[in-house]
Parts: sequence; C-alpha cells; structure tokens
Amino acid sequence: MRDTLVNAASLSRQLNGWRGPDGEPAYRRLAEALKLIILDGRLSLNARLPGERRLAETLGVSRITVSAALDRLRADGFIVSRTGSGSFTALPASPASPPVTYLDGPMQRVDAPGVIDMASAAMAADEQVHAAYARALEALPAHLPGPGYEPVGVEALRRVVADRYSDEGMATTAQQLVVTAGALGGLALLLRAAT
Repeated sequence: MRDTLVNAASLSRQLNGWRGPDGEPAYRRLAEALKLIILDGRLSLNARLPGERRLAETLGVSRITVSAALDRLRADGFIVSRTGSGSFTALPASPASPPVTYLDGPMQRVDAPGVIDMASAAMAADEQVHAAYARALEALPAHLPGPGYEPVGVEALRRVVADRYSDEGMATTAQQLVVTAGALGGLALLLRAAT
C-alpha cells in the first residue's frame, strides 16, 4: 500500500484556527490541533506529513515550533517516524486489557451446545453475517487509497440503500440519501439544516 503524502497547504486549511488565544505555547496548540484532526478522521492514518521546514513555512511559524509539536505527538503515539521516510500519522497503542476471569461455582461459565452465554448477552453471528463480512473484506482494498471518509456516505452503500427503497415502492436515488456514522451524527446534521 502506498503512503499518502499530506499537502502542506491542505493541512494548513484543516488546522484553521489552531493558534487560538495567547497564553498557551504555540507548539502545544499546534500539537493539540493536529491530534484533533487525526482523531476525528480529517487526517487519515498512515498519512505522511510534510517536512518540518515546509510545514513551518506554510503555517508561518518557526521550525522549532513545528518540531516541538511533532515531538509531543510522537511521544503521545500520534506520529511515528521512519528513518529516511518522514513522519506518519498513527494512533497510540491501547493498553492491554486485563485478563477476563470467571467465578467458580454457580456463576462459572459454561461452554456447552445450546447454552447462551449471558455474560455478554450476545449470540454467535449467523452464517449470513460471516458471508457478508467475507464479501466486505474482499471489497475493502478498493476503498484504501481514499481518506476513508465521505461527507454524505460511501456511494456504493447509498446506491444499495436507494435500490432497496426503490424495490419496496419508494423511488429513491443515491443522491437523495445521506449515510451518517450513527444516530447522533444524523441528528446533528438535521439540527444544522433546521437552523
């Protein structure tokens, strides 16, 4: 997979307003702004950042400010550096989960056919889910070159949903649909449209 090089001017536009009020050092504000656009997906993972000199010129700050911000992100795990290749966006490794232990006696976990594990309140996935997951995994490489985010939802998904509505008697096109990541995203979008 090829690495995505982030354009310095584009990154500067995404960081609009990072300077904020005086009082906090510029490198901290820059580091926080970069962390935010990594976490919210505006800056894709494994994206190669512009060089420190180029980024400093574009942002209108000293190279020391950019270097300190990147050092802070590197220490926090949001950037990894590859010798001779540059700095790349990343997410920090999550701490290891503690081992799951079960009680002895009447609360002991029972793994037997036909017994539902009430500890997780979830049943095993149906075979159709396994097949759908396998098909989705095969289609995944086509989506890897992009940022992984489409403002109105992935076109292929919107087409399938529109076709389903049309099959049920509601003539719908993909252009009429917006797919959000969750109910809160949809609600926020509705509220913005209404105000």
